[in-house]
Amino acid sequence: MKQDEENLDSLDSAQLISGLFSAIQTMAESTLNEDVTLIELNRSKLLFNRKENITVIARVKLSEHKSSVKSILQKVTNNFINDFRDILDDWMGNTLIFDKFKEQVSDLWDYSTKL
Repeated sequence: MKQDEENLDSLDSAQLISGLFSAIQTMAESTLNEDVTLIELNRSKLLFNRKENITVIARVKLSEHKSSVKSILQKVTNNFINDFRDILDDWMGNTLIFDKFKEQVSDLWDYSTKL
């Protein structure tokens, strides 16, 4: 039961972040005719990569180089679209079906940051 609660908390957080980004992105597109690629916070920054209606977000330390993170985000986005293209057409919002992708993201991040 505790695992189910943790999954719901994680899902709620993901939905909140997704909703916030969607609102900011919509505002930027409609009023400024621009995409959001970076939001800087006090101790970290959020970098965004969009492709084919998919947005991948990375939260990194302020000291991380934007170009390095963007490169990783592009690879993650491409891999995600390739792996889940068939599912995305009829997707109903259940993010749990993408859990198996977490390991691939972790491996890609670890490999890229060691270069």
